[in-house]
Amino acid sequence: MNPRPWYWSTLILFAALLAFLSVWVLLIRDLHGGNPFAVLSVHIVPLLIFIPWLIAGRRKAFQGLCFVLNLYFIQGVTTAFEPGRLWLGTSEALLTTAVFISAMLYARADMQRARRALGL
Repeated sequence: MNPRPWYWSTLILFAALLAFLSVWVLLIRDLHGGNPFAVLSVHIVPLLIFIPWLIAGRRKAFQGLCFVLNLYFIQGVTTAFEPGRLWLGTSEALLTTAVFISAMLYARADMQRARRALGL
């Protein structure tokens, strides 16, 4: 299996997740007078840490991203049960699931490629 399509799909979905979280925090979410940029940084910084290694195509970064994505999935499911926020929570959960699957498939395909290169 060629890892390149999964690499690009992960990066595109990752960018979509960052955009979704930014729009949600800055425009939609009621912060009750809180600083929107402080809340945005709490949501975005854990994901931004992975960008250099994702762009470099490091398998361990894709695997580590999957662990962090579980937190965003939990947030999406929890939000989906709040009154009037079903579509926001469901969208976040589906988007994080798509990034998770794409990242895991890239890591798997890259591992298979590395094994073939070693002749295993």
